[in-house]
Amino acid sequence: MSSGTEVSIKELVSKILELMKADLEINWQTEKPNGQPRRCVSMKRAKKEIYFEPKISIEEGLKKTIAWYESNFIKTKMN
Repeated sequence: MSSGTEVSIKELVSKILELMKADLEINWQTEKPNGQPRRCVSMKRAKKEIYFEPKISIEEGLKKTIAWYESNFIKTKMN
C-alpha cells in the first residue's frame, strides 16, 4: 500500500542504495522511453473501504525489506 506520498523512481533507488550501503553507480538509459517517472496512490478508498492506514514510512518499510532480504536470500546463496 501507499503512504500517499509521491516518490520518484530515482529517489527510491537512491534510498535503497543508501540503506544497503551499496557503492554503486546507476546507469540511467535516458535515450529510452522513461515510462512512468513517479506514482502517487491515494489512500482515500483504502481508508474508506477497509479502514487501512499505513503504519510505517516508506523508509522504514525499505529497511525491513532489506533486513529480510539480507537475512534470508543472501545467506541462502552463500550456503
